[in-house]
Amino acid sequence: MKIRPVIELLRYYGVRGFVAKAWEKIVIDPKRFRGNRLGDPPVFLSENKTDDAAQSSEPETRIRLAPPRTILYLVHHFFPETRGGTERFVFNQAKEQLKKGNNAQILTLVIKNADKCVPVTRGMKAYSYNYQDIPVTAFCYEKTPIGLYYKRIEENDVCMEAFARHQLELIKPDIVHCAYAQPMAAFLKVCRQMKIPYLITLTGFDSVCHYTTMLDKHGALCKGSEKGRRCAIACRTYGIRDYEKRYQTAESYLKAAAAVTAPSKYVADVMRAEFTGLCVKTIPHGIRRRYSPVKRDGPVRKFAFLGTLTELKGIHLLIKAFQNISDPECTL
Repeated sequence: MKIRPVIELLRYYGVRGFVAKAWEKIVIDPKRFRGNRLGDPPVFLSENKTDDAAQSSEPETRIRLAPPRTILYLVHHFFPETRGGTERFVFNQAKEQLKKGNNAQILTLVIKNADKCVPVTRGMKAYSYNYQDIPVTAFCYEKTPIGLYYKRIEENDVCMEAFARHQLELIKPDIVHCAYAQPMAAFLKVCRQMKIPYLITLTGFDSVCHYTTMLDKHGALCKGSEKGRRCAIACRTYGIRDYEKRYQTAESYLKAAAAVTAPSKYVADVMRAEFTGLCVKTIPHGIRRRYSPVKRDGPVRKFAFLGTLTELKGIHLLIKAFQNISDPECTL
């Protein structure tokens, strides 16, 4: 293990935060991803209508703005520091808005380049850069809260509130698009106070699951959070004091959004079941037309996985499944 990255993470998270994350990575994650206790996928049913066809009669959004618009994107990681699916989604969204003549700006938390940040508001530091013509502001806390990533959902955060107000007054966005809401609860609270509309894209389960995967500590598929009560029993962890309050805060920012979207029907169904009355519109992530499916004469024999090669994405399960296929012509 390289010493320098460890020292950087120790400085960023502090001793308690670093030890907690190390414990989860070394002890908890192997159980979650290799526990072989998945079981059958649960069926998520909600009291509200769950099919998108039924929701299509509702207004797709309550936002009507004349171009050029100024759109502020909120995300937990961004290029070039990390390269994941959510980062790519936000990047593509921002680039398309620039092509349409709108103004797009990205606000992201930062870890590896935190040493570039300078004090901006009470308890917060930031620095700005451009990524492929997109203006980006990367920020971090002067003292990183325990559970900042994935765990805590805290809207009464004076440091984040002051920073959010400063950025919103500086950028003056017409709309805020949040692609990862869990660490941004206080920011979204300020948006509501300043009457700036925001929409949320559910790129994961972070608003309901502090492991973001709907897998419990032992690797079993979660059948539901029970408004945080089950989380407190089955998946107690660091960084969360009140699991039910975490759920309630997430419910507040979700139901106050001008629109909530999800990239898959499954994610939408889970979130509708978790939050009664929540309207979620399924909008699949875009794919370039040259990758559109073509008609085939025979069966599919060659498969490909496109994404980050980590256990979090379930790649180990896919490899194991293909090892059990007897047909030698089927390849991954």
